[in-house]
Amino acid sequence: MIGLCGLTQRCFNRATQTLGDASMGELVSLQKHKKALRRQRVKGATLCGHGHHRWVRLDAEPFDVRTGRLITRWRCSRCGAEKNAAT
Repeated sequence: MIGLCGLTQRCFNRATQTLGDASMGELVSLQKHKKALRRQRVKGATLCGHGHHRWVRLDAEPFDVRTGRLITRWRCSRCGAEKNAAT
């Protein structure tokens, strides 16, 4: 749907969301706005998001009764993801 000045409604909504509480009469710094957009865009593209976790071994090692092995538990120090490995 085409709205004011040829902008689609989706683009208009996105622009008004990123400006926050600023009304039409207030001046908004373009540099601050661009920084906020960049920060928001990069937020999802962290190392953990691409599979490069910083694994830290947890102290307690539970024992798996079925297989008869110790289970090593790992937790990512950045995002908190967990994985298990039988040793």
